Amino acid sequence: MSELFPKNKAQDGGVDYIRQLRDQIFEIAKDENISRHRAFIVWILEQYYSLAREEAINAVTDGVGDKRIDAFLEGENDVKVMQCKFFDDETKEVRENDIAAFKGCIDWLKQPDEIEKLHLPPKLFDAATTFVERWNEHADVELHYFAFGRFSSGANHERKIFNNTEDRERMQMYFHDLDDILNSFRANLQVGNPLASERITFSLKERQFFVREGERFPAIIMTIKGKELANLHRIYGKRLFEGNIRFFRGTRKGSINARIVDTVLDKTDRGKFWYFNNGISFVCSDFTFDDSESPTKLTIVGPQVINGCQTTVCLSEARGRMEDAEEIPEEVDILARFIKTSARDDIELITLYTNSQNPVSEAQLKSNDPIQKRLKGGVPLSVEI
Repeated sequence: MSELFPKNKAQDGGVDYIRQLRDQIFEIAKDENISRHRAFIVWILEQYYSLAREEAINAVTDGVGDKRIDAFLEGENDVKVMQCKFFDDETKEVRENDIAAFKGCIDWLKQPDEIEKLHLPPKLFDAATTFVERWNEHADVELHYFAFGRFSSGANHERKIFNNTEDRERMQMYFHDLDDILNSFRANLQVGNPLASERITFSLKERQFFVREGERFPAIIMTIKGKELANLHRIYGKRLFEGNIRFFRGTRKGSINARIVDTVLDKTDRGKFWYFNNGISFVCSDFTFDDSESPTKLTIVGPQVINGCQTTVCLSEARGRMEDAEEIPEEVDILARFIKTSARDDIELITLYTNSQNPVSEAQLKSNDPIQKRLKGGVPLSVEI
């Protein structure tokens, strides 16, 4: 099991990030003459979705009769529905009934005519009209709940129930608590690797690691636990992928990412994960063993995932959909490669080439089928009717 030493505290090196974050939200409220709650929504849209101020304000649907929809965004392959909760006391929790009410927004979004009949806000009607169009086009639906605080165990239970409904292949709910929000805030404040000073320790499995010595790129290849990777994503979020050129592409039904999640959830197949998955690649500024003769632990400094963003986030998603456990099961292993280098040019090249391999299509895989080979070779097939 990995030993994580996150720096998600309110204060880090004497810097009070919560105070800085609050100041930014209060400044938005003052500049735009809006409430702190609405300013928090605007801040989220700017911070997480890179919207300009005017775009962010236009995306806000918050108001009387908003049916728990604070913002609505339409993407190329999905729609995002957001609820934001700003607490003056960041130790407060979002409760089970809050999530139950948030889930109800989907029923309203499927009824634009009813919204119009009840004279609810025009922005809500526009969002519902768009929602129905995109739903009929089989777009994915993401519900995001942002809390300037925490989520109770009951709230997490409600999310798990929602994420395992019959529409789970197209519709998922995500939580963003204060730690996640601080991660994003810190990432945007820092330049280069936002995890440059982070140290992460992994346990080494006997005879399941290999060290490649080299003056330029010392590296280690080893087996790590899937739950360790999911926990890294839970703690660091998108800061883990600062140098990755392929960001998460979702888990649309039938996609490779959906299959990754399904493998983890399948009690029969999850033990085969190590064989099914290509593995994950990190760059780091340093790595050290606890013992040079008989090492049992590896500590890496300044980690960045440069290939494996899809796998990492899928494991995190699978963790949120586990019905019988709070963590990814022990039998889910994954191959990991840690490359030691601090040179920016080298990191960019390694990142580029590890993400530029030619993909193998379904058609190419089928070409190895024995029947296809016999047809190609002109061997007749006998058919029984």
